[in-house]
Amino acid sequence: MPRLVRLLESKGIVLAFLSFSDAGRVDAFSTAAGRRPTVVLTADKDNALCTRFTAGHELAHLLLHIDVLPGDLTHEREANAFAAEFFMSAALAPELPTRVDLAALLSLQQRWGCRWWP
Repeated sequence: MPRLVRLLESKGIVLAFLSFSDAGRVDAFSTAAGRRPTVVLTADKDNALCTRFTAGHELAHLLLHIDVLPGDLTHEREANAFAAEFFMSAALAPELPTRVDLAALLSLQQRWGCRWWP
């Protein structure tokens, strides 16, 4: 996560962690209103992989959906796809199992620091 924080900040994006009163419903939000674009993540989650993915998801909204209202399912899917592509190395593709293999996916998750499900 520290590298992602540095990357976002080097591009002028403010990254903040706050406790949300309803952390079960809100993981994060982003806004370009104000002087600098901002990504706010919940400080209530203890899973770094989820937090990293969520930061990438919010980056997608800043890049792709700057002038739209939040909540559109298509935009949410696009942001998820962006985050997945952003964090997954092309070198991972040959290592993916050809059939569903939970043990192999868990091993790759540990090696590459990614998640295969929300």
